[in-house]
Amino acid sequence: MKRIFLLNLLIVLTQLVIAQKVDVSISAGGAYNKSEIRKYGVYQKETQMLDAFYSYNIGIRIAAHISKRIDFRTGVFLSEKGYRYNEKLYDGGSPYNSLQPYQSSHTYFLNYAEIPLMFSYRFTKHFSVNAGTSLSLLLNRANIISTSKFDVPLLGGFTFTKKRFTIDLAYSHGQMPYLTKYYEYLNGTRDYYEYFHKQISLNLGYCINKKIDGCLSCKQKGF
Repeated sequence: MKRIFLLNLLIVLTQLVIAQKVDVSISAGGAYNKSEIRKYGVYQKETQMLDAFYSYNIGIRIAAHISKRIDFRTGVFLSEKGYRYNEKLYDGGSPYNSLQPYQSSHTYFLNYAEIPLMFSYRFTKHFSVNAGTSLSLLLNRANIISTSKFDVPLLGGFTFTKKRFTIDLAYSHGQMPYLTKYYEYLNGTRDYYEYFHKQISLNLGYCINKKIDGCLSCKQKGF
């Protein structure tokens, strides 16, 4: 089913490109990553956030113009996610053999291939709001055992367009845990810990398939 869906999507996008109704852009930028941990079980029912770290994403963005104000956006991106874990350890190396605390930080990087599936609404010639989801495939495990190699994060954000250039601000919230842990007590009960990706990204894009001064989205009328 997934192959049939992707094949049909490719056919539709190819027809739109031939009809000059699609902008193809190179897009790259930085990302701010955090992990949400959902704890549940007999003794744990809460949510907490792990420490943040910065990464990147890069790819090809495709905007198909459905009407003067509505676009369908997709593409293929390489995105780096993961989590950073800080813990307090103790070292008994002092002259009095007392335990001295110190911080140990571990960052685990997970690389994903992502295909966004979003709709965009243009409020003005230069400003759009976007919402949708994404098909996300894990490419590596980064020395951790991943619960799922797939994710379907919810996406939302804004786009500013000026001639051939775009600035995209996007928020992504994972819906499938990429890591699950549990702690088992002596009485046989367990507490479970599920890890979910959260990411804010800022990308700069450049339209490459229009010979006119600016992409098709910059030439829309009716604003």
